[in-house]
Amino acid sequence: MNNKPLISIIVPVYNTAKYLQRCFKSILQQTFTDFEIIAIDDGSTDDSFSILKNLQLQDKRIKIYSQQNQGLSATRNRGISLSSADILSFVDSDDTIEPIMLQEMYRAFEEDIDIVFARCNYLDINENIVKVSKILPKVKNQYFIELIEGTLPPSAPLGLYRKKLFLQNNIYYPKDVFFEDAPTTYKLVYYAKQISTIQASFYNYYHNPKSISNVFSKKHINDLILNINDLQIFLSKHKIYEKYQESYQKRIVSIVNYICYKIKQNDYLEEKRFDIIKNTFLFLNKYSHLKNIHISKKLLLYRNMILLISSDKQNLIIDKYCDLNDKTLFLLKKSITSKYGLFYNIMEKLKNDNIRQIYIYAAGELCEKFITYIEELNINIIAVIDKNYSNVKCKYNVISVETFYQLDSSDTTVVILSEFYAQEIINKINFKGNKYYYYM
Repeated sequence: MNNKPLISIIVPVYNTAKYLQRCFKSILQQTFTDFEIIAIDDGSTDDSFSILKNLQLQDKRIKIYSQQNQGLSATRNRGISLSSADILSFVDSDDTIEPIMLQEMYRAFEEDIDIVFARCNYLDINENIVKVSKILPKVKNQYFIELIEGTLPPSAPLGLYRKKLFLQNNIYYPKDVFFEDAPTTYKLVYYAKQISTIQASFYNYYHNPKSISNVFSKKHINDLILNINDLQIFLSKHKIYEKYQESYQKRIVSIVNYICYKIKQNDYLEEKRFDIIKNTFLFLNKYSHLKNIHISKKLLLYRNMILLISSDKQNLIIDKYCDLNDKTLFLLKKSITSKYGLFYNIMEKLKNDNIRQIYIYAAGELCEKFITYIEELNINIIAVIDKNYSNVKCKYNVISVETFYQLDSSDTTVVILSEFYAQEIINKINFKGNKYYYYM
């Protein structure tokens, strides 16, 4: 008789005595019952272990292990090696899961499905849902892209995984680093035959002010940058770097924006802000991550970071840590002091060349901001050109590149707000004899 459970739920425990009853109650109340719980106490100094022992008395599916403190990654890795089932689930001990989570996610497993993902709820300290994670892509490649770009949460608890994915591909959670889920999840997705996604929110992530995800240090910055290193090495090793280069660059932008967000979120004093910004520049420069990024994106990243520190220290960062030529350094400084911000350069060009009417290439937030400045100069905006013209909301007419090509517009100017897809419009402009300007 085979008594092997269908699912092994791995629960690392470290000083979460306050939340353990809540967490395990949500697991034990699952409508799907054929599972084991691998609870590993990672050297807790509170009452966590004794609470686990009491819980075990209530349900024989709970298996308890203890160890000296080794961190979340090592604990999860041990849980994988101790598990009996072919399918794995991860639950953090200060969170909860909805009663039908295992039932619905297990049901989604088919022969070629190696991972099933669902969405999550974010709860505040009063246990109110304040946010739900974004809608999940249905196609594996798109899921992989969004993990690379950092637009999807890579959290291990949001999936159910075939155990063989870890074992056959030698995938483990990296030890002694923060953000260990990121470099693990995209590898699992890459090696999976297929994935399945469920749009319901089954996992409840609770805001814990003392959680490692709510602390920020020099090591956090270093580990974020090392995440980029890991991604670059992985893409290059599998000869797919060029295919996903744009997504890789977006990941760099995403990580720098996250650092800026953490600075704002924690409302650090000036000295702490300066130290974080300085170290971010040091780590980015050390690994040359901004070397090949588009100049407009680079200036935007630099500007966003520099504006977080006081004006008396801004030039120190710019002159010492910004790896830019003299012309670009000048633009960066002007973007900080001018009311036009990043649009300083293009606004000066348009005024000096006495341009009276323009097309704008690339809709979005950048375009909306640019329009307000253009209207101040009384420059006529003929239309906005965008690849996704049918889905764009804008006060001005939005047209496709093909429509622009068919128009009689040889005497007008195009301002390009996007470098990622600029070549498609430049080809049309060169053919028609238009002037064009990059906004930087």
